[in-house]
Amino acid sequence: MTHRIHRLPLGGLLLCLLSFGAVHPSLAQVDRESGGPLIAKMKGEGWKSVRDGVLERRPSPGEVETFVFGAEGFAWRLRDLRSQLQALRREFEANPTPELRRAIASHRKAIASTLETIDRIRIAEADGKSVATGGGCTLSFSYDAEAAHKVNVRGTWASASAHFKSSSETCASNGEVYAYAFAKATVSGAPTTATVTDGPRSGTNVSASADATRNGGPACESYAYSSVTSNALNPTSYSRSKTNESCPAASAPSTLQVSVTSDSDGQSEVVIWEERCVTVTWTVNVAGGTPLYSVGIYRNGVFQKNGTSYSEQFCFDQEYEEHYVEYANVTLSANVTDSAGQSGAASNTVTLHYRWLIY
Repeated sequence: MTHRIHRLPLGGLLLCLLSFGAVHPSLAQVDRESGGPLIAKMKGEGWKSVRDGVLERRPSPGEVETFVFGAEGFAWRLRDLRSQLQALRREFEANPTPELRRAIASHRKAIASTLETIDRIRIAEADGKSVATGGGCTLSFSYDAEAAHKVNVRGTWASASAHFKSSSETCASNGEVYAYAFAKATVSGAPTTATVTDGPRSGTNVSASADATRNGGPACESYAYSSVTSNALNPTSYSRSKTNESCPAASAPSTLQVSVTSDSDGQSEVVIWEERCVTVTWTVNVAGGTPLYSVGIYRNGVFQKNGTSYSEQFCFDQEYEEHYVEYANVTLSANVTDSAGQSGAASNTVTLHYRWLIY
């Protein structure tokens, strides 16, 4: 997921361009009359004016990024939020879950906040004033939204995040963040959904994040939405949404392959003479399947550790006046499970030949 961070000086270019009223032209007016350096810069980054107060760009299929300002721009944001609310209500009618009820309540709060912003802008415009400036502050903010189908299993997921921070504790600039994620799939002929909202939350240093995931097949979809609104920028709001409408069958993982080798491979026996010690190391080799792997190591059936290697020292410690010959078999086995639930096992046996011969 790409994380974008923006830092803007309050009282700088944006503040100058985003003032309202007779004395201070709107951003749309600046753009038409003088080319508008802010608009020109944004257009150079792929933004397009879709209506007064609204700029938009589409970085990838299903992804929409929007910048709004002024009463007309926030009216557009209001319609977008209401459209999302209607979709949530339809889902709730079909599947009335508590999380959908909470999401509807959160969306209503975001709509109410947008209506308040529109009222403040219109009052300020009517009085020929600009809306709260909070001069001298530097703001940093980020917003992101991703939605896609899963790869290792069939299903969908969505993730959204938004962050706002003013430059210092003495800065009076407030921001509002909101994050919304929705995932839907079908299991045994019935839809199953996950809906997560965080916010809207206001303050000088606020964050919101939401993640939703569902396993299943068609019909399926996922949607993510995040927004950052700054009252200090007279005011303005950035948002990003991403829509996914597919959940193709996950490709079958390759077969999990497991083998155990020792550094004595190639020898039928490890011979240990009087007053001599030998260290044998076993290595578990795993390929295929779906990483990450869980590996358990057993010595002659008794669990020893988790990992991919095991070492043990063997020493001759018998005392005999006559000759002495003894064999011992040590079998090291490994049980492996990958992240997709596939399992495999293998083993390796080393024959130890303890020998002390006096003729």
